[in-house]
Amino acid sequence: MMTGLKTLCLLAVGAVVLSGAQAQFISVAPGGSGFTSDTCENVALALYQSWECVEAGAGVTGGGPNGLATQFAAARKANLNTVRFNAFATMEGQNLQLPSGRYNATLLVGLDQAIAEAADAGLKIILTLATNWDYTGTASDTKAFYTNLSRTAGGPDDFWTDNGAITAYLAHVKNITSRVNTVNGLAYNEDPAIMAYDLINEGRCDSSNCTATDIQNWIERVAPVVKTYIPRQLLTVGQEGFWQADNCAANTQNPVPNNEGGSVSWPIQTGQNFLSNHAVDAIDFTSVHLAPVNWARTDNVFSTAWLNGHSDQSTIIQKPMILELFSTQIGADGFTQTNSSNLYKLVYAITEASINTDSPIRGIGFQLWDKVRLSPNAAGVDNKTIVSSTSPAWEDTIVPFAGRIANRCPASGPASAPAPAPSSTAASARRHLLQAARRIAPSTTPSASADAPAPSYNPATINSQVGKHLEVVCVVCGMSAAT
Repeated sequence: MMTGLKTLCLLAVGAVVLSGAQAQFISVAPGGSGFTSDTCENVALALYQSWECVEAGAGVTGGGPNGLATQFAAARKANLNTVRFNAFATMEGQNLQLPSGRYNATLLVGLDQAIAEAADAGLKIILTLATNWDYTGTASDTKAFYTNLSRTAGGPDDFWTDNGAITAYLAHVKNITSRVNTVNGLAYNEDPAIMAYDLINEGRCDSSNCTATDIQNWIERVAPVVKTYIPRQLLTVGQEGFWQADNCAANTQNPVPNNEGGSVSWPIQTGQNFLSNHAVDAIDFTSVHLAPVNWARTDNVFSTAWLNGHSDQSTIIQKPMILELFSTQIGADGFTQTNSSNLYKLVYAITEASINTDSPIRGIGFQLWDKVRLSPNAAGVDNKTIVSSTSPAWEDTIVPFAGRIANRCPASGPASAPAPAPSSTAASARRHLLQAARRIAPSTTPSASADAPAPSYNPATINSQVGKHLEVVCVVCGMSAAT
């Protein structure tokens, strides 16, 4: 981990805009202690999720390219520095990929335009390459779209295992990441404005014949290939971050009880397994989502434990973490604007405290913003999640957070000191794991007395591939956390 005072770096400050060829690639700091660039020791992300960017870039909705330019300029004025959006369309009838294997040329140019407009505004971009959710029933870039392309696949969850579906997915990802942008002339994988890619948004098992092993094997298979397409950019999974029962966090930090069918096992049934999914060497950083209202866990204890648990396990595998998507739903189940404001304060405070220390969380993104010009009845959008520019969450939390990062971060200049080189020895990995394990145990029992005896834990067992693909087995609180 880095030592000493860190210099927090915003990607652009004041009149200095790092766009196009002037922008810098973001990389993971040695030892996985954060994100860095040529001039910034510790890059922090003030992120937001946009929607229908491809459609807007193509002039289909959202005020067209001018509407995108206005949105992105407003984001930069508010000191937001990163935008996450889909590398595909979600409006009904607006499919980027066609069943014939060809592309909608207009929407491809729309994606070019969205990327170029964000870059011109000085924003970094996280692109989502596919999604678990079919918002219209006929969308491309979903699990079902890829399985429909394969002669050997059955249902949508065969996406994780079917060779034809996997081949089609990888072919598309190669096409997109190697595409030369018709607006700015840069290949996507050579564009420093694109910080990272999500393999798939919130990938889950949706049927009983899908298992956590299927998703793990898929990540292990596709992530190294995708990483060869984007050697200068970063890669993450894109999931919510649930745990399987074999992880010590599952019983205490998964969001149960819940409102998704009444079963306490629903997070396990998703097939996600945060630690092992992100331990794959080709995955550069961990990312999680947090939807307290949707998960019926609006208590502060849950959100705190959720963030601390993922932060601790990110430490285990020595990777930085982003809370990629955070949302509340004002008006759902009696959840008020005051409730929302209080949760925003809590979650952003935890994130900022991590940014100010050696903890892994390096940024946070809220789900939607009223500056995003949506089409009528936009598919996949819950209007209750939209953050108003006059709301307490925006005025009292999001903007001040982004501003503090901006005010503390120089736009250029050398980092204060080089970070120590990462160690690939088992001893180093055990040290990091034990440090995290000591934090995991208390965070799983938030109601315990401060002077209560600490739960017992045993040293980590780490296999011979330490420094490559970490297969970590930790024993915390008497429960196995196998990956």
